[in-house]
Amino acid sequence: MGIVEPDDYVDPTMFEKLWNAAQAHSFPDIVKSSYWCVRNAGTSEEQIEPAVYTNLVSTVNATFVLADDATFLFHHPSIWSAIYRRDFLTEHGIRMHEIPGAGWADNPWLIDTLVRAESIVYIDECLYYYREFNTGSSSLVKDPTILSDRWVDMDNIIRSLHVTSPRVLEGHYNRGCYHIKALMEGFDTSDPLVKKCIAKIVRRIDYSFVCDSERIGEGLKGALHAQVGMLPRLRRRARGLLGRHHTIA
Repeated sequence: MGIVEPDDYVDPTMFEKLWNAAQAHSFPDIVKSSYWCVRNAGTSEEQIEPAVYTNLVSTVNATFVLADDATFLFHHPSIWSAIYRRDFLTEHGIRMHEIPGAGWADNPWLIDTLVRAESIVYIDECLYYYREFNTGSSSLVKDPTILSDRWVDMDNIIRSLHVTSPRVLEGHYNRGCYHIKALMEGFDTSDPLVKKCIAKIVRRIDYSFVCDSERIGEGLKGALHAQVGMLPRLRRRARGLLGRHHTIA
């Protein structure tokens, strides 16, 4: 099964290449490629650039699981640059969440599929054209609850599946910090609703884990720090250090 959004388009060879890779690797749960990011689509300023994770995924043209390499979690969900084995989706009851306006429904789908997959194959080619409009706009998201609720949806999946992989959790918390930062920069943080949205994410993040991460950027860490007072930060840090040590090899 594949997904194509109505504003986008694909390389004529995309599904043939993904299918050939599926055949070559005994039909894994997911076969994924990279994609082209079409910025300021349809304007005189249109630019086409490869996705950020191009050339960054460590395992190419071979099967792996997300615990081996969670690079995808640090970038745009890009759920449409892949094909999914139908039996895999059916066996796990994976369906697109029914969200009013389909606001960021790709986020929980990303986690639900990648975390459950027992075999993923990645092709390091840009085969999908993702068109972005109004690139650089201060806030393309007008409803703050989209940012909090979609991350909480992902966190619920992570918790229900008892995920303990440090690489997966690192990517997941990175996304949580990204959503906190987006709420701080795109909305009025004195608004009670925005405060509530930020708090929903903050209280679910393992603060000590984020502090120890070498991959989560300082800007994203700073967004989390800003939402946790000094004393609570010290308490969370101490609990984390006493509770367990995360090693990301």
